[in-house]
Amino acid sequence: MNDEQIILLFNLRNEQAIAETEKKYGTICRKNAGKILNSQQDIEECVNDTLMQVWNCIPPKHPPNLGAFLVTITRNIALDRYKYNKRHKRDNGQINVALDELSDCIYASEDMRK
Repeated sequence: MNDEQIILLFNLRNEQAIAETEKKYGTICRKNAGKILNSQQDIEECVNDTLMQVWNCIPPKHPPNLGAFLVTITRNIALDRYKYNKRHKRDNGQINVALDELSDCIYASEDMRK
């Protein structure tokens, strides 16, 4: 199925558009997400999020190159997931522990009046 037919299915809100998009572009989207993410689960979630975003973007948009449109969305979602994973790994709940430790050092406003 060519890109125009797939876009037509999206415009008609036919769920077959998702299956056809997955069949034609699923592999390239996974490869692009895999260049950024290490987890197979994150890669699959990224591809599913891409398909959902495309479902929500088309009808108003009519991309001239569906493949490039999908790859761009996949890359952006994968980068967001990478940043989230990196931030979560760096924090690892330590901020709350540090704030709890500092609470013993900070006086309440009532203590300062005495």
